[in-house]
Amino acid sequence: VRICQDHIAAGDRYELCLTAQSTLKIPLPAPRPGHSFKAGRHEEFATGSYAYHLYQGLAKAQPAPFASFIRMGTATLVSCSPERFLTWDEKGKCELRPMKGTVKKSIAPTRAEAEALLSVDKETAENLMIVDLVRHDLYGVCGAGNVRVEQLMRVEEYESVWQMVSVVVGDIPGSKSNPKGGEAAETEELPKTNSKREIGIDLQYSGIDVLAASLPPGSMTGAPKKRSCELLSSIEKERRSLYSGVVGFMDVGGRGDWSVNIRCAFR
Repeated sequence: VRICQDHIAAGDRYELCLTAQSTLKIPLPAPRPGHSFKAGRHEEFATGSYAYHLYQGLAKAQPAPFASFIRMGTATLVSCSPERFLTWDEKGKCELRPMKGTVKKSIAPTRAEAEALLSVDKETAENLMIVDLVRHDLYGVCGAGNVRVEQLMRVEEYESVWQMVSVVVGDIPGSKSNPKGGEAAETEELPKTNSKREIGIDLQYSGIDVLAASLPPGSMTGAPKKRSCELLSSIEKERRSLYSGVVGFMDVGGRGDWSVNIRCAFR
């Protein structure tokens, strides 16, 4: 924490989001009377059952619009995330909803009380930082004139908290929402994927390119993102895992929806 504070005071970082991974060991339950586990299935049953019960408990105690339970092979992810990261539609309109600033309803029962608590320098500075960072990420794909802030620092109501949310929108070049394309910035960090192809003098991209250009989520890293990631990597000593990524889906109709993996557990 002191190293982070020193870099911020020196002016070469605006914000740093330091994380630490917590590891829990869950003892395997004994078979119920009259039941037995087949050979080799004890651990799979016990941990799989526990993970889903954990998800059900979280969904009841902490309802969240982007809660998820995913099992892929030996990996299991449980999340009760309230934060949408990125969504795009079949017309090529993409939207990021950075969330910075939270207050419990138990502390602020009304919207007016929540807005008063969140309208302070610390919260507004964080939200503005992530908005600028998201605009920068989108500009690299969508280009000049195709990125706009449609909502800035609005307090939204959730089941148990109030959140300060901004909305940044972009039109992907070559899509229905931006058929003429745009002056997309050609930089070394721009994703080079198969979805990018020449259309006249314009470059066409897809939501995948926006996702690639926007990762990792700035709300989990800080700003400027690249330098923040380099410093955090040296401080935290080991690679971050699923807890600082995103989870979501893409479909054949050309849509995608992704949330930030906050408030999650995985094995």
